[in-house]
Parts: sequence; C-alpha cells; structure tokens
Amino acid sequence: TFYKLDGTKTDLKTIAQNERVVVVLKITESEARYAKLLVVDRLPAGLEIDNPTLFDSGSIDAFSWLKKDIDPVHSEYRDDRFVAAFDREPGQSAFFSVAYVVRAVAPGQYVYPPATAEDMYRPYHFGRTAFSSIEVTAK
Repeated sequence: TFYKLDGTKTDLKTIAQNERVVVVLKITESEARYAKLLVVDRLPAGLEIDNPTLFDSGSIDAFSWLKKDIDPVHSEYRDDRFVAAFDREPGQSAFFSVAYVVRAVAPGQYVYPPATAEDMYRPYHFGRTAFSSIEVTAK
C-alpha cells in the first residue's frame, strides 16, 4: 500500500518527479510460527529509497500515523530494493507491517515488480504481491 507523507492513501499509478511516498508492506501469515522470514521489495527503475536513516534512527515523528509492529533483525536499503529479515516466533501476531520512503527520480513508464516474503529455511512457505506499473512524470 502506498501513502503520501501525511498518511493519506494513494494508488501510485502516476507520480511526479521528486515526489516522495511511503511504501507499507503488510505481511499476513496463516499462523505465527517459528521462521526466519526474508522480505524483499524490488523497486522500479524510476524510484529510489529516500533517507533510510529516518526509520533506523527512530526519528519518525512525521510518520506518527504508521504503526510499528516489530523490528527487523536486519534491513538493507539498496539502490534497487528494500530487504528486511525477521525472526518470527509462535505466539506473535500473524500480521505485521514494514515501511520505508521512496522518491520518484527518473521520468518514464516502469514495471513495478512484486514484493516477496519467504521463510529462508523453508522456501515453499512464501508469498508475493502482484506486478503493477508506474509512470513518473517530469516536473
């Protein structure tokens, strides 16, 4: 799900160059169980992750509308993807979210690849989002 910085939902079919949005991935398991879960969200070429230190440092006052469920044991903000690893335990909620901010940088039309979540040691336990498309318009 995509949100403007003020927390209002947006569809992200079209975004203006230099505009920023919050990407929220909601992971839903059939039941909470022990797992080493890896979440990977590949970005289309026209977007890049913006200021990842906002979330790592905990200074997310401007994003008070976001609910922080659990912390990843490891996260990476790469040029082309967001990666987070979670240690899941029985008894935890089967639903949790992770969020990061992206900025539109290069005008054009792009394919938005699906995000994936998989148990690193049981890869047959996995999930993914759908493909979509996005257009970044010149400012």
